[in-house]
Amino acid sequence: MKVLEASVLKCKFGGIALFLFVLTAMPRTAHGCVQITTSAAFGRTLTVHSLSMRNMAIGLQQNKDDPSRGNETGADKLVIMPSGLAYIVTRHGTGRQLQDGDVVLAHVTGLLANGTEFRRTPNNREVEPVWLSRESNVPGIIEGMEHLNVGDQAILIIPPKLAFGDHDDVWALHGTVGIPSNSTLVYFVEIADVKSNDVAKILEKTIESRGVNAALQQYADLKSKGFPDVYHGEESLNGLGFYLLDDKADPNSAIRIFRINCDEFPQSANVYDSLGEAYARKGDKERAIESYRKALTIDPKFPSSVKALQKLTVN
Repeated sequence: MKVLEASVLKCKFGGIALFLFVLTAMPRTAHGCVQITTSAAFGRTLTVHSLSMRNMAIGLQQNKDDPSRGNETGADKLVIMPSGLAYIVTRHGTGRQLQDGDVVLAHVTGLLANGTEFRRTPNNREVEPVWLSRESNVPGIIEGMEHLNVGDQAILIIPPKLAFGDHDDVWALHGTVGIPSNSTLVYFVEIADVKSNDVAKILEKTIESRGVNAALQQYADLKSKGFPDVYHGEESLNGLGFYLLDDKADPNSAIRIFRINCDEFPQSANVYDSLGEAYARKGDKERAIESYRKALTIDPKFPSSVKALQKLTVN
C-alpha cells in the first residue's frame, strides 16, 4: 500500500476518542477518489469513493439519533457502533454475512493512527485466514467483520479497548512493527471467501474422543471429499500440532500431524520448522536437524530454523 501522507481527525463520540483517517494517497481517480492497493494478486484496488468530512458527520449524527444501532444507511457512510468500533464499507459484495466461528479468507492491511503500516497479508499469498473466535482474535476484528459480507471491501477503525489496550509493543500476525500501547488500529480488509469450519477443530474433537489414528483417517476422508466448507490451510494443522505438543505434551501425535502438513505444503519453511521443533522436544536430534535443514532449503533465512540449527549443531 502506497500512502504518501495521512492526517488524523480526532473526533469525540460518546466519550470515546476515534481516529478517522483522511487519506491523501496517490493515485486518485479522475473524480478525486482515493485508491489503495489491497491485493496485487487480485489486481484490484480499494476505492474510497467519498470518505469525507460530510459523510463522517452524517455517521456521527445518525448514530447520535439512534446510538443502539449505529449508522447503517448507504455505502461509504461511517458506521459507529456503541462499542466504539467504526467502519466504512467501500465496496459491497454479494456473498453471505460473516458470523462468529467462521474462518474468513481475506487480504488485510493494518495501520497505526500515524499512518505507519504494522501488518499486511504476506506478498506470497492472495489471502490469509482470519478466525472469528474470541480465543483467536482481538474483539474489534471480530465485531467489525461480523458486519461484513463475502466480497466486501471495508475499513475498520478499532479503538484501543477493542484491540490490544495498554499492552506495549505487541506484534500482530504478519507484523512489520510493534504496536504501542493504547493504539487505535485501522484495518483495510477485502473479504474473498469464508468457511464455516476449521479442519483443526474437527480433528481435535476426534483426537479427544477416539485418538490420533481416527483423526488421521478423518482427515483423509475430508480430503477425498474436497474439504466441503472446511478451512484446511497450513495454519490449522500447525496449530493443532502445537496444541498436541504444548498442551497435551504428546510429541509423537504432534509429529504425525506436522508430517501431514509437510506433505500438504511442501514449499512452506514453517511446516518443516514446526516438525523440527517436535522432533527436538522428543529428543530425536538427527531428525530435528534434518527437518530444520529442509526448512532452510526453502527459506535460507528462516529465523527460528537458523537459531535452532545453530543450537543443535554446536560442538
